[in-house]
Amino acid sequence: MPLRGALARVLDEPTALAFLQDSGIIQRHRILHLRGAHDHPMKPGRFRAQAGGAQKGSSEETWASAQAHSSKLPLRTAVHFMYWWSYRETTVEFCARELGMSKNSPVQWNRRMRQVAEDALAACDFIRGPRCTVEADEALFGKRKSNRGRVLHPQWVLGGVCRETGECFLEPVDDRKTNTLVPLIRRHVLPGSTIITDEWRSYYRLKDYGYTHLRVNHSANFVDKKTKANTQMIESLWNQAKHGHKVRYGTRRSSLASDLREFMWRRKLRRCEDCFAAVLEKVAALSSPQ
Repeated sequence: MPLRGALARVLDEPTALAFLQDSGIIQRHRILHLRGAHDHPMKPGRFRAQAGGAQKGSSEETWASAQAHSSKLPLRTAVHFMYWWSYRETTVEFCARELGMSKNSPVQWNRRMRQVAEDALAACDFIRGPRCTVEADEALFGKRKSNRGRVLHPQWVLGGVCRETGECFLEPVDDRKTNTLVPLIRRHVLPGSTIITDEWRSYYRLKDYGYTHLRVNHSANFVDKKTKANTQMIESLWNQAKHGHKVRYGTRRSSLASDLREFMWRRKLRRCEDCFAAVLEKVAALSSPQ
């Protein structure tokens, strides 16, 4: 059964528990670390652990039990939240109206789910070579338009996007010096790739590290007349990343790094048949005892 159809059957706590068990997120039996205790079947309840730490689901804390310490969500609500988070529909207003969540719960759970995305991203390979073409650029997040609005603390971000796969990397940086930008590009892009940038001089050393480096002089044109190089794809990426961050977090810089990592992970999944399935798979991996 498609996951969306299966989710429609999560109507109460028993069906939610069965769904989480079938997904591998909650163990079918929990071990009570008490003298002489044996395995006990899990029963429907809230997504939280016993107070005082007398009972734990495993010798090492899983993702699910970690959430339990600070969450009192019913299992059904937790399942539906993960589903709607997969499709970016977990604003405070939406969760209050559709899921009956309190004001603070969506904030906490959005943070938890971003941690899931970050963990998944850490295990992923980034842009590969040698036939990849990567557009790289820097952008300033939080810049005031026409000097209007309150004074912000803008943040430079280095980004790159692969033309062949659409994969990207986005890294907040303290400055735009060669010693800052080039090592980050080397971390994300294998030698042998072609990298297209503007004429910013910090990129000039890329050719020393096994890259084919093409440059576009934006003061003269948007497409190099000789090489046909352009950075239109990275410009589009900036528009998407900036708009999404502003919609979700306004001008807060504290959420920028984690939001960018979530953006990167979602972009890797954009061709995934079911984003919810990918979310469940990662949460299940985090919930498995090590």
